[in-house]
Amino acid sequence: MLDLGCYLLGVAQIAALAAFACLGAFAMRSRLLPNFSGPPALLATTVLALALLIWIAELLGTVGAFKPVPYLCAVAFTGVASWTLLRRVAWGLGGGPPQN
Repeated sequence: MLDLGCYLLGVAQIAALAAFACLGAFAMRSRLLPNFSGPPALLATTVLALALLIWIAELLGTVGAFKPVPYLCAVAFTGVASWTLLRRVAWGLGGGPPQN
């Protein structure tokens, strides 16, 4: 049985994985499908986030590095890098920050 500390650490890891995957997926979706909004945009973002999590797990498993810390670091790096680079590319192509 898990103690409270281990349980909360696991919850924090899952929350961090979801947050970083959603960050990268949002950037990918806004770059690939800029005209989507509402439920279709949410569905596309969710599918991209799940694909990101699965692909990184498969790549780490291929090289025998599928452990919690490398997985969290790889998802964090991929999510932040996607968000940073894809937003720059979109702005450089004449896009820009969304207008309210």
